[in-house]
Amino acid sequence: MQRSRHRTTVSYRTQDLMRTILTTFFLIHWMSCVFAMSGDVALATLDDPDADSWVTNLAMGDAPRISDEPYAQPLLLYLYALYWGCVTSTSVGYGDVGPRNNLEVFVSAWLIICGAYFWAYVVGSFCNIVSNPDPHSVAFKQRIDSVNFMLKDQNCSMALNKRLRAYMNPTAHLHRLKEYDELRSLFSPQLQREIAMELCQKGISPSVPYLQMGTKYFMVEISRVFVPCLLSPLERVLRPSSLFIVLRGVAAQKGVVLPSGSACNIDFILSSPRLRGNAVWVALGFGEMISLEMADMDSVINRCPIADRIPVRKYAVQLAVKRGFLKVARAVAKARAKEVQNSRGGRAPPRGVRVPEYE
Repeated sequence: MQRSRHRTTVSYRTQDLMRTILTTFFLIHWMSCVFAMSGDVALATLDDPDADSWVTNLAMGDAPRISDEPYAQPLLLYLYALYWGCVTSTSVGYGDVGPRNNLEVFVSAWLIICGAYFWAYVVGSFCNIVSNPDPHSVAFKQRIDSVNFMLKDQNCSMALNKRLRAYMNPTAHLHRLKEYDELRSLFSPQLQREIAMELCQKGISPSVPYLQMGTKYFMVEISRVFVPCLLSPLERVLRPSSLFIVLRGVAAQKGVVLPSGSACNIDFILSSPRLRGNAVWVALGFGEMISLEMADMDSVINRCPIADRIPVRKYAVQLAVKRGFLKVARAVAKARAKEVQNSRGGRAPPRGVRVPEYE
């Protein structure tokens, strides 16, 4: 059982339930075998009018149920013994199949005592399993009850109550992510790095170009400073100094739809606010995301080796040069357009003079 637990992700609650069911079938099987062996399987008591057995009673009773040939139908004999084991261990006791002589009574008495103790254990195990559901679900329901109590105590409006309750329902997975951060601290540093690499390769690296070239140490440190968050529908966000990665849901920025796995504000690594996009993005539904602040990014970069700083700095320099040229070109175009307009006496510039948009 211990080796199998290392290879499966089934919860202990489910494992305990399966173990209890298998143990119940195993005990009833052995009770049936012992009760069957205590009976007159060879039907030797048929010639003795003072002797009887539960087997001969089934074979030669008023309504015979098995063959009168010894061992002619062993599976049918086991079936009736299994039936007796089930009704005995569960304390049902119909009485249609039961002991008929002293040996069978003695064996049955001991089996009844063992079955009673075991059935009490089975009932207690099932009650314990049913009364201890998923701890995450229990914690989530307690949070919902606390929110309902707060809304009632604060006498909030019905419209606000609906919005807050609708926001709380998708937060179950968000709180699980926060608990996972605490659970990861229980593992050794090497295992923590392996977990972080799995998360980075699946959700962080593909959407951010300069993170794809980082080393394992850099990716592990970056994954530790990401913070999960949940946005409500049509919530507008303007935080140019933060990176957001969409885990669940859909967002939109500059008219572009960003599905799960996309990133917002990739240019947050630029130190100059004038070179950043500074664009507002909107959550089109309940959006589950992870965010990274520029201060946390700088802290990770400063304590990482130079090999990890080069890809980030290189991308930042390339993006800054591109944005700077576009900004200068836009300023020059505006100045020329203004000169043309002044030379024409305030009239609009010719159609061929166009001011490029800054991206």
